[in-house]
Amino acid sequence: MKASKAHEVYKDAKEKFELKEKEIQQHLEELNQELPLFDKPEEVPFPFPLPDGVADATLANVAADPVVLGLSIGIVKTVRDEINCFTLGQLQHFLNAKETLSPDKQKEAKLKLGKRIGPNAAWKLFRAVASYTGSRKKTTGKKADPVPAAAPAKSAAKTTTSDEIAMGRDTLCADVEELTPTQAQFLAQFKMTKVGEVLDWFDRMNKERPDNPPKDYLVKRVASACSITDKTAKALIDSIYKFEEKYLTGGN
Repeated sequence: MKASKAHEVYKDAKEKFELKEKEIQQHLEELNQELPLFDKPEEVPFPFPLPDGVADATLANVAADPVVLGLSIGIVKTVRDEINCFTLGQLQHFLNAKETLSPDKQKEAKLKLGKRIGPNAAWKLFRAVASYTGSRKKTTGKKADPVPAAAPAKSAAKTTTSDEIAMGRDTLCADVEELTPTQAQFLAQFKMTKVGEVLDWFDRMNKERPDNPPKDYLVKRVASACSITDKTAKALIDSIYKFEEKYLTGGN
């Protein structure tokens, strides 16, 4: 009986090891892969202008959507840091794509984004936005750009379900290991006791971003709203986004 159980444990551990090994190999392959944005911009989907009702969706929302594949939280962070975009509407504004662009202008916009965040990251971002907005295009009367079929997955990487996301957002700040007790108590003073409430607060401020905001825009907004130092505000923001990365996007 014990031998049988030990064999099952060994088999399970072996399968997990092999799965992780495949994931690492796939990641290393993608690092050296020249994706279409680098040599064939015309093959990259360009899902702009956006259909109605999605401009306020955050890039984190897109990454967490179960129909979207390939958009990691790392890419979301790069977009936040490099071009100050948190929502699809802000990304559309950055690309000057509120109106339908000619093929040449689309190519120019694709290369612009690729230059700022890297061609591979830009390709994955365009593909993810196209996947996220694809079903919604049908209600706008606008013709959707074709989305190239994704390559078959090489491994069964974990995805975060909508129920898990809801549970994560309901997590009490006091129970978040990334937050210090002082930070959790501070948020409670502003009637934000759950992670989802804090993320929604960040999103509201990000949607109010002016054109050409400073790189530390959110830090300064939080610091000003709470009368704390920029350093304290940044630590608070980083803690919440670290939790979001770990539990609300499947660790992508």
